[in-house]
Amino acid sequence: DSHLFFEAGRCYGLVATNGAGKSTLIRAMRDGIIPGYPHNCRTFLIEQEDAGDERTALEVAMSADEEVAAERRKELLLLRGVEGPE
Repeated sequence: DSHLFFEAGRCYGLVATNGAGKSTLIRAMRDGIIPGYPHNCRTFLIEQEDAGDERTALEVAMSADEEVAAERRKELLLLRGVEGPE
């Protein structure tokens, strides 16, 4: 058995060799199938890709977070258009 402790308000990332189980763990966290894992935690899995540039793993992760934020802003604008102005 393994135990993890996550502090509220902090961001965490997993870095390990291929095949170590990072994606499996994060999917289980995201899907809420780990006993005791809080359902109010936002869990993101950035799928593995070879961007072919000189960015570090952290830079790739941060750019993905920026992309997610941009897509959520677009979604909110679309929803406002459907629901009408506030």
